[in-house]
Amino acid sequence: MAIIVIITIILFLVLIGWTWSNMEEVEKEKKAGYIFSAIVVMILITTLIFSISSSGVEYEKQEMINPVRLLLVAVFTAINGFVVIQYIGKIIGRINNQSIDREEAKKKITLVLIIFLVVAIIECMYMKKIQLGILNMYKAQLMR
Repeated sequence: MAIIVIITIILFLVLIGWTWSNMEEVEKEKKAGYIFSAIVVMILITTLIFSISSSGVEYEKQEMINPVRLLLVAVFTAINGFVVIQYIGKIIGRINNQSIDREEAKKKITLVLIIFLVVAIIECMYMKKIQLGILNMYKAQLMR
């Protein structure tokens, strides 16, 4: 468990650093605001994905769901951030230094969001399998 937490923290640090550098000459306050807002939005979206994936998953004890949710949402928020946040940050940086116009940016952002939608659907199925696997491991330990 501790290894997963450490890896998740590293993923978030890399995501923040990568997004920060992708935003090039954007003011520091705007970079920080974008990164913070984007991570909060990604947490909300990932929590929604978790909730959808949890349908049909019956936990033996209700108190089990919170640690599982926290762990999966944290890990997948970081992963989702690599799919969305840093790319949109790069587009924002390119808009800021005028190397891309707003119409081109809209097209690129739309493409990123379509890719993320596909990733979210796959992720939902994967999260369900992970939850079922955790429950199976828990039941196996109870049988010992």
